[in-house]
Amino acid sequence: MAAHTSVTRLLVEQRMDLYRAYLDEMAAWGAEWTRASFSSEYPIRLTSAELAELEGELDAVLKKFKERGDTATANDDIEDREHVAVHLYGFPFRV
Repeated sequence: MAAHTSVTRLLVEQRMDLYRAYLDEMAAWGAEWTRASFSSEYPIRLTSAELAELEGELDAVLKKFKERGDTATANDDIEDREHVAVHLYGFPFRV
């Protein structure tokens, strides 16, 4: 468990570094990409079963868009297409 936690922490740091780099370079992406980019937080109250259901639904949506991008890339339809990072975390916390 400790090794998994250490690796997960490293991945979170790498993801944050990637997002920080985007924030530093945001102006270079132009208005279209800047308007399309987002950062959201939704503190909600769920059961563990609802959290698992939410993950499944979000996974289905993201897979749809990944497949669309993969198909376009396979067909050399890469104009205006960029790599996009979407980071999702769903975890319980107490206030």
